[in-house]
Amino acid sequence: MLINDIKTIETEKISVSYTPEEFPHFRLLPSPTEAGKKYCLFLYVDKNNYLILETGVQRYKAIQRLKRFMDTSNYRVFEIIY
Repeated sequence: MLINDIKTIETEKISVSYTPEEFPHFRLLPSPTEAGKKYCLFLYVDKNNYLILETGVQRYKAIQRLKRFMDTSNYRVFEIIY
Protein backbone atom coordinates (compact mmCIF):
# COMPACT_ATOMS: atom_id res chain seq x y z
CA MET A 1 0.00 0.00 0.00
CA LEU A 2 1.27 3.45 -0.88
CA ILE A 3 1.29 6.06 1.84
CA ASN A 4 1.86 9.67 0.94
CA ASP A 5 3.28 11.43 3.97
CA ILE A 6 2.88 15.17 3.99
CA LYS A 7 6.36 16.49 4.57
CA THR A 8 6.73 19.92 6.10
CA ILE A 9 9.78 22.04 5.49
CA GLU A 10 10.88 24.13 8.44
CA THR A 11 13.16 27.05 7.67
CA GLU A 12 15.37 28.73 10.21
CA LYS A 13 15.14 32.50 9.84
CA ILE A 14 18.54 34.19 9.96
CA SER A 15 19.81 37.70 9.31
CA VAL A 16 22.02 38.64 6.38
CA SER A 17 25.08 39.05 8.60
CA TYR A 18 24.81 35.56 10.17
CA THR A 19 26.73 32.75 8.46
CA PRO A 20 25.85 29.20 9.53
CA GLU A 21 28.79 26.99 10.47
CA GLU A 22 27.06 23.73 9.57
CA PHE A 23 27.65 22.46 6.03
CA PRO A 24 26.08 21.37 3.75
CA HIS A 25 22.82 23.30 4.02
CA PHE A 26 20.15 24.92 1.86
CA ARG A 27 19.66 28.68 1.88
CA LEU A 28 16.65 30.68 0.64
CA LEU A 29 17.57 34.22 -0.36
CA PRO A 30 14.81 36.74 -1.16
CA SER A 31 15.30 39.15 -4.04
CA PRO A 32 12.73 41.95 -4.30
CA THR A 33 11.40 42.62 -7.81
CA GLU A 34 8.82 44.96 -9.26
CA ALA A 35 6.26 42.14 -9.40
CA GLY A 36 6.84 41.07 -5.78
CA LYS A 37 9.34 39.04 -3.83
CA LYS A 38 11.11 36.18 -5.59
CA TYR A 39 13.58 33.74 -4.07
CA CYS A 40 16.83 32.07 -5.01
CA LEU A 41 17.58 28.62 -3.63
CA PHE A 42 21.19 27.69 -2.90
CA LEU A 43 22.91 24.54 -1.68
CA TYR A 44 26.02 25.50 0.28
CA VAL A 45 28.55 22.68 0.17
CA ASP A 46 31.07 24.55 2.30
CA LYS A 47 31.88 28.15 3.18
CA ASN A 48 33.22 29.05 -0.28
CA ASN A 49 31.35 26.66 -2.59
CA TYR A 50 27.67 26.62 -3.41
CA LEU A 51 25.23 25.55 -6.11
CA ILE A 52 22.42 27.74 -7.37
CA LEU A 53 19.42 25.40 -7.59
CA GLU A 54 16.62 27.85 -8.44
CA THR A 55 16.48 31.54 -9.29
CA GLY A 56 13.58 33.96 -9.46
CA VAL A 57 10.89 31.62 -8.11
CA GLN A 58 8.08 32.24 -5.67
CA ARG A 59 8.56 31.02 -2.12
CA TYR A 60 5.90 28.34 -2.56
CA LYS A 61 7.72 26.85 -5.56
CA ALA A 62 11.05 26.96 -3.73
CA ILE A 63 9.53 25.05 -0.79
CA GLN A 64 8.04 22.47 -3.18
CA ARG A 65 11.49 21.99 -4.70
CA LEU A 66 12.99 21.61 -1.22
CA LYS A 67 10.44 18.89 -0.41
CA ARG A 68 11.75 16.86 -3.33
CA PHE A 69 15.37 17.40 -2.29
CA MET A 70 14.59 16.39 1.30
CA ASP A 71 13.48 12.94 0.11
CA THR A 72 17.15 12.05 -0.33
CA SER A 73 18.89 14.53 1.98
CA ASN A 74 18.42 15.81 5.50
CA TYR A 75 20.12 19.20 5.44
CA ARG A 76 19.04 22.26 7.38
CA VAL A 77 17.25 25.08 5.57
CA PHE A 78 18.10 28.69 6.36
CA GLU A 79 15.95 31.58 5.16
CA ILE A 80 17.51 35.03 4.94
CA ILE A 81 15.41 37.82 6.48
CA TYR A 82 16.21 41.45 5.66
